[in-house]
Amino acid sequence: MNFELRHFFPCDTATLWSVIHDPAYQEAANQGVEIDRETLEDRTVAGVRTLRVRYKPRKPLPSPVARALGTETLSYVMEQRWTMHPPQHMRWTLTPDVGAERVRCRGELKVQALGDDECERLITGELTVSIPIVGGRIEQKVIEEVKASYVRSAATLREWVIRRKTEAAP
Repeated sequence: MNFELRHFFPCDTATLWSVIHDPAYQEAANQGVEIDRETLEDRTVAGVRTLRVRYKPRKPLPSPVARALGTETLSYVMEQRWTMHPPQHMRWTLTPDVGAERVRCRGELKVQALGDDECERLITGELTVSIPIVGGRIEQKVIEEVKASYVRSAATLREWVIRRKTEAAP
């Protein structure tokens, strides 16, 4: 199942990328999220940053997902490859610790200029859960959660963009 998310920000692309990569913003964006993170790898080679992080959600999986996978919680590794030179973008893959052979999840994040002081964050992705009968329902439920998470992150990101612009104003 494919998905696409669009979020608009009152800034140019350079400002949005600078906020996205700001460690203070990343810390703020992670506040209040019930998930533990462990950085496994963070390196930059030839303008490409590879970031691998293990995520361990604290809340249980929705019951149909838990039954299908045979676990109440699910940790996963997200690998992000950030191309730091123009045109900047980030490709990601997600590999669950359980059932990796039955789940395929990947996507891309891009930022596109819409005008002098407006841009759009475009997130596209694909999630395939190869479990007979319930795979499609699992895909729908997970994508709903992903969309809700990105809506929350967009609100935080927008606040940081506005703050950054206010601080930079003469």
